[in-house]
Amino acid sequence: MLSLTQLNEQHKSDKGTAGKKEGSIFEAHSYISHYYENNFLALKEKTKMVVEIGVFTGSSMKLWHDYFLNAKIYGIDKKPRWNNDKDYNNRCKVIIGSSNDISTYEEIPNDIDIVIDDGSHKLVDQIKSFDILFPKLKKGGLYIIEDIGSIDEVKQQFLDLHSSAKIYDFRNITNRHDDVLIEIIK
Repeated sequence: MLSLTQLNEQHKSDKGTAGKKEGSIFEAHSYISHYYENNFLALKEKTKMVVEIGVFTGSSMKLWHDYFLNAKIYGIDKKPRWNNDKDYNNRCKVIIGSSNDISTYEEIPNDIDIVIDDGSHKLVDQIKSFDILFPKLKKGGLYIIEDIGSIDEVKQQFLDLHSSAKIYDFRNITNRHDDVLIEIIK
């Protein structure tokens, strides 16, 4: 069984160093090695449903599909560049819609294990998506908001979302201004 780091090497999501684009001035995020690898290991077998806001080319949806082998993976995006393919069709579903529109989430059942918001990266959208999806998260579920580019200015707004909100700041590791994620446990 491949580790999350190895799967990320295969799928090249921007959540880890494998996602660094050639010629890019930015490093990829450090979430795989500094957060996900350790925090998802205990969840690997028991996770049944993952929702990721922001599909883009589908690389992270494929990553979650191949890591959480017992989970249905929902992806939300206004204009995804990945339409899903036969290898992922059985457990991955792309929903086209706005992340801050409640009707986008109508077909997603309650009892979500993990939500990862890697969508617009705009505070207003992140808070609206949280307000919509957090009630659908099961008790003990994990809500993650990635790529907080202005954490120094908006830190308190994220901490006010829930008493369990915790900030993981990796900016000093990658020199990326947005290498910050928020973790909230229901």
